[in-house]
Amino acid sequence: MINGPALLGFITVAEVGSVHAAARRLNISQTALTRRLQRLEAELGTPLFVRSGQRLSLSAQGARLFARTRPHLEGLLAAVREVREQARSGDASVSFGCLPSVSRILLPDVVAEFLTKRPDTRLKVFDSSADEVIGRVIDKTADFGVSLLGMVPAELSQEYLGEDPLVLFVHADHPFAQRDFVTWSDLIGERLIAGGGPSGNRSLMESVRAHIGVELDWRHEVQHIPTAIEWTGAGVAHTIAPRLIVGDRTPAHVRSLEIRSPQISRAIGILCRAGEKLSPDADLLKRRIAAMLRRTLAAGQSAGPKPSASIHVTLAEDATRF
Repeated sequence: MINGPALLGFITVAEVGSVHAAARRLNISQTALTRRLQRLEAELGTPLFVRSGQRLSLSAQGARLFARTRPHLEGLLAAVREVREQARSGDASVSFGCLPSVSRILLPDVVAEFLTKRPDTRLKVFDSSADEVIGRVIDKTADFGVSLLGMVPAELSQEYLGEDPLVLFVHADHPFAQRDFVTWSDLIGERLIAGGGPSGNRSLMESVRAHIGVELDWRHEVQHIPTAIEWTGAGVAHTIAPRLIVGDRTPAHVRSLEIRSPQISRAIGILCRAGEKLSPDADLLKRRIAAMLRRTLAAGQSAGPKPSASIHVTLAEDATRF
């Protein structure tokens, strides 16, 4: 087993470039740090540093070790600091994972209201992709998660909250803006803005391509869907995204409308570790978030008549960052 203090010493030396400076940062003697490095190199069977004058530089193997271990050690140290601070303060803490589209638009009011009831509770949110939210709940860095439902690991329980449909965002002056809905066929020949990179919106559209039965003109691409919506407001082109992306805060000069034949939606819910009881604060926040999302998703579904056909996108088909 690798010695933790030796690994910390190695990373510190790699960062500052000398044993002397690293020893001062770690508040240990230079001799003690040198011995730790020697033991680590002996355990690994390879030199980790190359001396150049008075300065140390990483060897090829040392550079690989530094790149792979530094993020993990920083995470471990951060976790230790959090536990220590919580123990000193006596305050409760709640951590949870959440889709960015929920945390950015809908969550602030819920969190503010929760903190009026639990003002001393420390909150930490991982606003990440659906896959990352699941990982956070599984590895217990998050108490629960708000994510897409579907093929979720068996060790997690799923609480279904509702459907979040794809909608079309158009400029307010476009003829589509006067309609209640459009069909996929209506979009043939219309210029669209795709969300690539971390948004994953393009991946979602690729996953349902066979269901919509038409070829779309993805003329432009941005990395974040809010950017695509702002471009829509400037008259660049239309974009397609889940309704929750904007909630009830559609930008000026932008209108949103349903896309039907078929309607495509993603199932949203809350994930917990099966059989594990949440702390009182975590349970209260989870229930507040669930109630808010049920109301929001139900309101979106109740607007207008039901579409004649719908496709529900699950995590098995798409685990994108919304």
